[in-house]
Amino acid sequence: MVKWLVATSLLLVPVQDDPAAKALHDGMRERIDRAASLRAEFAVVLERKGQEFGSCRGVLKLKDGDRWSLELALVRRDLGEEERHAVAYHSDGRRTRLMEGLPELRDELLKPKEFALLLRRSCVDTVLPLLHFADPRLLERDGVDRPSEPGAFRSGGREKVAGRDAEVLEYPLKVSSKLGTWKDGALKGWVDREKKLPVQRVLRLDELVLMETISLELDADLPDGDFSFQSRHRLARAQATQLAESVRLFGRHVGRPPDSLEDLARKPADLDPDIFWPRGGFLPGPLARDPWERPFGLIVRAGRRSIVCLGADGREGGKGEDEDVVVELSPPTGGAIGAPTERLAKFFDARIELQLLMAAVKAYQETYGELPREEKELRAREPWMTVWPDGGWIPAGKDLRDPWGDPYRFVCAEHHVRAHVEDAKAVLQPEELTEEERRRLEETGQPRVRAADRDAVAVLLDRLGDDDYDVREKAQTELRGWGPVILSMLEQRLKRETDREIVYRLHALRKSLPKHQPGWISELGRLRWFVFGENLRPQNIRRNEFLASVSLRRLCDEQADYRSKDRDGNGIHDFWTGDVAGLVKGKALAALDAAPLEPVEDAAKQARRNGYWYRVLRKDNSTAPPEEYQLDTGGQGGPKTFNRNRFGYVSYPMEYPVTGVRTFIINEGRMVFWKDNQGEPVEAWPDEATLKREWIPVN
Repeated sequence: MVKWLVATSLLLVPVQDDPAAKALHDGMRERIDRAASLRAEFAVVLERKGQEFGSCRGVLKLKDGDRWSLELALVRRDLGEEERHAVAYHSDGRRTRLMEGLPELRDELLKPKEFALLLRRSCVDTVLPLLHFADPRLLERDGVDRPSEPGAFRSGGREKVAGRDAEVLEYPLKVSSKLGTWKDGALKGWVDREKKLPVQRVLRLDELVLMETISLELDADLPDGDFSFQSRHRLARAQATQLAESVRLFGRHVGRPPDSLEDLARKPADLDPDIFWPRGGFLPGPLARDPWERPFGLIVRAGRRSIVCLGADGREGGKGEDEDVVVELSPPTGGAIGAPTERLAKFFDARIELQLLMAAVKAYQETYGELPREEKELRAREPWMTVWPDGGWIPAGKDLRDPWGDPYRFVCAEHHVRAHVEDAKAVLQPEELTEEERRRLEETGQPRVRAADRDAVAVLLDRLGDDDYDVREKAQTELRGWGPVILSMLEQRLKRETDREIVYRLHALRKSLPKHQPGWISELGRLRWFVFGENLRPQNIRRNEFLASVSLRRLCDEQADYRSKDRDGNGIHDFWTGDVAGLVKGKALAALDAAPLEPVEDAAKQARRNGYWYRVLRKDNSTAPPEEYQLDTGGQGGPKTFNRNRFGYVSYPMEYPVTGVRTFIINEGRMVFWKDNQGEPVEAWPDEATLKREWIPVN
């Protein structure tokens, strides 16, 4: 009994620190905390149950109390195929920015000073908290994002590590998670006896083992430029991208590219009178110069137009600040846009001005790594800004009023900026047009080529038959740069061409060009635009978007079942293309059909929680000629609600951007694609070129 009481009393005595071991650890922490700057390189091997399942390399730079950069490259082999993540975070002291990696990996980024403390503590004990930022699934669902807490220290003697004399430290380590729970681990570390800094560590945490090597340099000479988002080169790229949006708008409305950047501000003398020209042109102000006080260039190479800035040295090539900025421009895909009535002219004026304002917001974001907090930051330079565009992002004295005389609404929120007009004027849909407006818009929207351009295209067409192969290839490449505006000239040449090689090249050229799309259709809709902060979307929006993409795939499953089982009993294995509700009768998804053929009883609030509407697409533009989805497949004159081979769906937010940002589409190929369409649905599956250029596949 006495022996048992003695043993129990010993268990109740707390484990005491080894004074020398604790002093060594505290000394390391104090040196690292006090260092004005540090640079650390680390490599980690991860094992579970004795099997290596991943590795990570990283570089950390830190200066003062809140400026730092962290680059991580993680390789995981426990997820089926080998999976790699490259992640880079950056802080300039004002804010933290994700420079590389998927924004979905983090709900929000830590504040600069909070993260700086985590970085310093990770250099003392373990880099495990940093690995969470490369892949939050590494440890547990809620991840690790706080410094670990060491327990009682004891000395493990001295050993040789990588040719260096090292003292061994051993201590328990508590690893924290976002939920406030803790995991108990055990750490063994080797400390360089001369530098008194860690060189190697092994952390055991349940079945997980981390073997780390780390190289630390304190009070390193780190340039201030390593911690700044801002640079003249970044500003030049933002300005060039902003100009590219002006060129895109010019091409959309005029039907051809500008001959020079000066054309964006002045009405071309040869512009046909039925083509609309906005009241302020296609620039928010005077044509800006680059950060080195030189004009931007509009060049044509191999038939493709680009906006170019030659960097700090003003010569082609170079690296760093001397590197060229080149923003390629897509050729216009539609005819010109007219404004046959006053209401259309005002509506198009407002759309152009709002899009130019949003292009200024995006350029601001690209330059400074954050959204403006109020409109005046687009006009006047703040003290913290080290670079600033010529003339500002929008002119300081420009009165932002819509064509009806009211100020544009410019609203800055935590994750987005919104610009719009008053609600009463905010929408004009195609179905609201008069017959006369539609007729004149369609007339103006037909592709047209100026006489001088027609002569230039004719010369290129003649070169398709040149004896020199390189000349033929160059001519074909340059013809592609004209876009669908030359399709009618190709058709005319095909009708009279007899040379087999030229006919072959003409057919290949016609197939490679996107189909003509009337530009005015896409310029109708809402007078409201959003720009989001670094594509970061709140958790509820990401959930809604995930459910929307999953629901579209479920519709594909329903279509496969409908076709294989001949659910309509018409004796033909075809798809149902009438609506969503008719395919999924009685299911919650039926209540989310935005255009049902028959009234659908609401499936209560549960059905609307995913925040998305669903509709059938009407046409497939990927075929030549485009094919309607709704056909009379039986040939008996019934309703056109079937198709033997094709179908398409679109899913779009109920309230953009509150319930969602992305618009999704899917067809019989079962691949979901998305783009930010400002909350508007689409009517047709895009042609191949548009799909590749504008839509992103959902993995």
